[in-house]
Order: sequence, then structure tokens, then C-alpha cells
Amino acid sequence: RTLKVMPIKGTGIADKIKAVFTLPAATIRAMAWLREFRPHMVLGVGGYVSGPVMLAARSFKIPAAIHEQNAIPGLANRMAARFADRAFLTYGESAGYFKDVETELTGNPVRRSILDAARSTVSDTPSVLILGGSQGAAALNRVTAAAIRTLWQSGRKIKVVHQTGAGADRETAEYYMKEGIDADVRPFINDMAAAYSNASLVISRAGATTLAEITALGRPSILIPYPYAADNHQEKNARAMAVAGASLMFRESDIGAVRLAGEIENIVMNPQRIEQMAQAARKLGKPDAAARIARKLMKLAGRPVTLPDKVSGASDRLKKGMLQRA
Repeated sequence: RTLKVMPIKGTGIADKIKAVFTLPAATIRAMAWLREFRPHMVLGVGGYVSGPVMLAARSFKIPAAIHEQNAIPGLANRMAARFADRAFLTYGESAGYFKDVETELTGNPVRRSILDAARSTVSDTPSVLILGGSQGAAALNRVTAAAIRTLWQSGRKIKVVHQTGAGADRETAEYYMKEGIDADVRPFINDMAAAYSNASLVISRAGATTLAEITALGRPSILIPYPYAADNHQEKNARAMAVAGASLMFRESDIGAVRLAGEIENIVMNPQRIEQMAQAARKLGKPDAAARIARKLMKLAGRPVTLPDKVSGASDRLKKGMLQRA
């Protein structure tokens, strides 16, 4: 169901006032839905729409939890934590923002198709997967395409798959074609598991879901965080990856095509470095995050826990039942 709530952060004074006045109505509607649905548990995953529902859950004394995907929690989760019994975290450093609620480091859930791809072997052919995405993609698309051009001009004709985001694929494809570069350019990639499986190196922004996938798979990465993300959380996400040795992190204003080309070459042409970064990424990855969160939710809800320790070891029938229960 859709609950109409307005954002408070990142808006003008008039919109902030309007947003505050919509909260009571949204909370009352959420209470009506909870009374009708009668859930055993409520889980908030951030975003301003979760606040009224968490407050409604607390008013009915329904067990509630939140999941924080980023190193720096958003305003909604920081406020919703006041009404939660547990906070599930992706990064340990975000625990400091949740001092009034019990926290647990679980990681960020990853799609099963991505987990299955973790068992695949990367081709020996040097290859780069560029994830321009949609938010702030233009700058990332430009610098990465120019870096690939520099590599090809120097004789390093690496394989390239470039996801540009909507509306940017044609311009990027024409650029590569003009420079004589054989690149697979797409606005979106539907089969991300296959794309990751074939990549020696991933170049991306630093959104929580992408980083969860990269670490679950164990792929080296170069991260260029979106500089206008709320609370600069993407840079904090990327920095955690870089400190662990799983990634290189560059601010958008600090990286140019020539330097980026050099960093790409230093990784994809060095199998030992690829493996070192891949191992560091795997150490950060938590492929069982979804099952761990589901088990904890069922325990908080007062139900018996029957989920397996590892999703990959469950039968198809048990997997299906687990998803239904979770």
C-alpha cells in the first residue's frame, strides 16, 4: 500500500512545515492499516515513509526493527530508531548513531541470483564493468569512457560493459564507436549476476546495494561516490571499502581520465592484485544477510526459528517457504 508522506530534509522551509503537518494524518492511516493487517512484526528500511509506520507500530506495542544500509544513517532511520526494538546494520561504524536501541551487524540483503553468481569463475580476459546508474551518472560516464579511450590508445584493449542509465546510452555508444572502441553499452542491465560474473573490475558509485553485491561476489572495485548524496553517505560507504583494501575510492573532483586509466590498468593487468582485492571484498561481504535478518525478525515476533544457517545449502522447497515466512 502507498502511504503519502513528504520529505523533511533537503527541502525549503515551506515544504518542511507542510511535511510536518502531514505526519499526523499519515500516522493515523498507518495505524488503521496495522489494525487491519495485524502484523507480528514491522520492519523499517529507511526513507521518510517508514517513520509514521514505525510510530504506529510502537503505539500498538508491535515489535519493530529497522535496517540501515549505509555507513551514515539517514534522518528517517535515526528518528525511527526511537520506536524500534532492534537496528540491523550494514556497517559497524553506524552503530554510534543508534545508542538507544540494540544493534546487530547483519550486512545488506543481496538477491539470490547474485549469490549464485559468486560461484562462477571470472574470465582471464581483462574486463571492466562500469555502472553509471541513474543518479549523477553523467560525470561518471564521461570520465570512465575517456579513461577507456586512453587505455585503448595505449594498446590495452580491455573488454568493456558500460551501464549508462536512462537516456545516456546513445551518446556514450557513439563516443566509443567514434574512438573505435568495442564496448557493450546499455541503459540498464537486467541480468546483473551475469554482468558481475564476467567482470575483472567494477567501476561504480557507492550505493549500499551495489556495494553489498560487490562484496558478496568478491569483486575488486573503483568507487567514485555521488558527491551530493544525503550526508555524503556514499563517500563514507566507499571509504569503508577502501580502508579494507577491497576498493580504490576517489572523489569525483579528484579523478581525471588519465589517472583513472592508470588505476584501471594497474588492477586488471595484475592477477595477484585482483585476487587480493577480491579476498578483501569477500571478507566484508555477508551473503547470508537476508536469512540472518529474517531469523531475528521471527524471533522478535515470537515465532519459532526454522531458517537454515546458509541459504545456499537449503532445498528449493525450504527456500520458497523461507521467503514466504520472511
